[in-house]
Amino acid sequence: MSAVSLRSEISLRFEWLSGHDGVLETRDPLASPIGKLLECLTPKRRVTVVGLWELLAARETHLLLAWDGNQLAGMATLIPFHRIGQRGGWIEDVVVDPKVRRRHVGRRLMEELTRRAKELQMSRLVLMSHAENGIAHSFYAAQGFNTERHVVFCKKLKKD
Repeated sequence: MSAVSLRSEISLRFEWLSGHDGVLETRDPLASPIGKLLECLTPKRRVTVVGLWELLAARETHLLLAWDGNQLAGMATLIPFHRIGQRGGWIEDVVVDPKVRRRHVGRRLMEELTRRAKELQMSRLVLMSHAENGIAHSFYAAQGFNTERHVVFCKKLKKD
């Protein structure tokens, strides 16, 4: 297989899931493929059916799944936030299956996230990336994201 064919775009089908879809009962089988994708981001991160239901039960959380046939090729989460005078979206857990990387899945996920954010009348999208993840930083910059001069503070309230 040549390098050109590895980088060719694949046919994707997008599926949006959220708590108000009323389809939680049919989503049990998704826990395993979603868990496998999330392990690419954070090893040892376990996704259970209960955890998936909790995510989808949050009324405004939007889970984007990208399917290549019947295989989960990538995913991302869009979480709306509200500030005085501003409605925005927080992007979490953007991940592409290593077997289909370099085939435009990430770019198409970001395009679909942006489309949905505009549909929801969001004025901005925000995401965080690990400081050492230069590959992700280059990818996000290529998608139109800019770095901002903020320091993020975190206070853990319970053990993960």
